[in-house]
Amino acid sequence: SNHKILLEGGSPRRLAAKTDVAETTDLDAINLMKAVEDQWNVLKAHLDQATPRSTEALLRSVVEGTAAAAESMEAVVTFFGTTTRSTTMLSLEILAPIPLTGDWPAGQTLRLAAQLAEGLINKEQRILPGFNLKHVFYDDKCDPSKGSQI
Repeated sequence: SNHKILLEGGSPRRLAAKTDVAETTDLDAINLMKAVEDQWNVLKAHLDQATPRSTEALLRSVVEGTAAAAESMEAVVTFFGTTTRSTTMLSLEILAPIPLTGDWPAGQTLRLAAQLAEGLINKEQRILPGFNLKHVFYDDKCDPSKGSQI
């Protein structure tokens, strides 16, 4: 099934190489796929019990199970549809002159904030999808003449 191929890698075609689809290693993706599998198993159990004479409670369980499974599947589709693998990302370097030394050495804090933002942007892939941001820090020593030498 496609679910198994996404989790374990491989290809739906018999003659294709196993490396056609890489194994999913992202913990968020694995958890989303596990939720789909869990929702499907609950729904399948209700569907197996369904007959033309099913009770209202069973039919309600089928409807609720279908909605829960569809919601889980939509979350997986959104995740895989908006996540770009790092092998296909274009690197985008940002030159960041900051005062690491000098009269006002606040650069350590600025660098930490920039690295945090960089990590979030690269992970989420919502602001610049398809790009891997990388800061290149330059110590301008809190001196305008140093900063303009870049």
